[in-house]
Amino acid sequence: MLIFFDYLYYAVRKFYTEYKESGPGFSALAVITLTQILNILTVYILYCLITQTKVHINKLAFLALYLSVLILNVVRYSKLDPDIIKEKWENKKENQKIILRTFLLLYVVLSFVVCVGLAIYVGSKR
Repeated sequence: MLIFFDYLYYAVRKFYTEYKESGPGFSALAVITLTQILNILTVYILYCLITQTKVHINKLAFLALYLSVLILNVVRYSKLDPDIIKEKWENKKENQKIILRTFLLLYVVLSFVVCVGLAIYVGSKR
């Protein structure tokens, strides 16, 4: 069973392959990991806002979290054959592809905008 992140991995990998021959897999992993980390930070900032506690992000803890998520993604996508995702993608109807592409783009953009927006909001309250 393929999940949303598998399609994101495939889309970024395909996009990157159009411009460069080497390294599309790592670029896709970096995008997936970054969006997942931004979502974790968003949840943490929201938690701090709700509980009215100070937002404090330790750089070392952030790095450890990022590397942990990256390693989990590397393990997952080193075992998953990109051709399987490609086959599933090609079997989708065109309107399903358009909808999924829209969701993928919205997910990446909103992950960034919401996290950065909340960080700016929290920073302006100091």
